[in-house]
Amino acid sequence: MEQTLDRFVIEWNRLFENMVFSYQKAPVTERVTDVEVRFTVPKDWDMAKKWNKLASEVELKSHETMFVATNKDLFSVGIIGIKVASQSKDYEERLIIETLNQLAKDFLPYLVIA
Repeated sequence: MEQTLDRFVIEWNRLFENMVFSYQKAPVTERVTDVEVRFTVPKDWDMAKKWNKLASEVELKSHETMFVATNKDLFSVGIIGIKVASQSKDYEERLIIETLNQLAKDFLPYLVIA
């Protein structure tokens, strides 16, 4: 059975206190419309380098169904807002899970991810 976003977020947030996910679903359709990421920013982190890669990576990994809606200032304090094209023909909850997991691996390497 495929993992749901609900289960992924609950399990993730229990394991990693340095980075947490939350999301919002549209009424009736129950499709995800927004994803929020909060993370602890390391002191020696090269924010500019990370930011330049973030938006394109999220779009690429999600097959252009997720788009970063956060600016550099919010990112620099540990906030990432992502909009989801929930009515897209390519929408799949599985892609959201895979993208969030990859986001953590690519941009927050100080997390220990199994």
